[in-house]
Amino acid sequence: MIAHVLHLLENPAETFGKLSRVARNEVVAFVRKREGGGAYQSWDEMFGLRQAFRKAAEELGYELPPRPEWRERFKAETEFLSRFPPTEIVVVQDLEVVTTLGDRLSYFEKRAFSYPPPTVPDDVVRKVVERVKSSVDTSKEVRYRRVEQMAIWRLPR
Repeated sequence: MIAHVLHLLENPAETFGKLSRVARNEVVAFVRKREGGGAYQSWDEMFGLRQAFRKAAEELGYELPPRPEWRERFKAETEFLSRFPPTEIVVVQDLEVVTTLGDRLSYFEKRAFSYPPPTVPDDVVRKVVERVKSSVDTSKEVRYRRVEQMAIWRLPR
C-alpha cells in the first residue's frame, strides 16, 4: 500500500512492477482525483500564493530552492492511472473544501509538505510569511473539491 506518492515518483510503472512482485494479492494506492473537477479548481489562487511567498523571500535576500512543477507531476499521475487502470477504484472521501488564502499561508508557516525546506531558517520563514500577509488578501475565500480515492490493482496468481 502506498498513499499519496504517485505524483512524486519519477517512474511509477517501475515502482509498481516492483510492488507487484512482492505483493501477495493486490497493490493499493491512495490518490486524489485530479482531472476535471478534481483537486484544484482554485489552482491559480494557490499558485499565486506560492509565487507571492517566493517573491517575498527574494525581496528579503533569500532564494528558495526550486520546487518541482506540481501540475506536471499531477498530470503524470493521471496519465499513469490511465495507462495502468486499477481493477477497482473506491471513493473514500468527496468533499468541497472552503478555506482562505490566510489558512493556506499557514501551511507555509508550519512547513507543511516540506515547504519551505528545512534549509530556510525559521526567522526567514516568519519574515516572509509576514510580508506575504501584507501583500495578499488573506481573507480571500478559496474553494476546491477534494476527492480521495483508493485505487486497487488485483494481481493474477
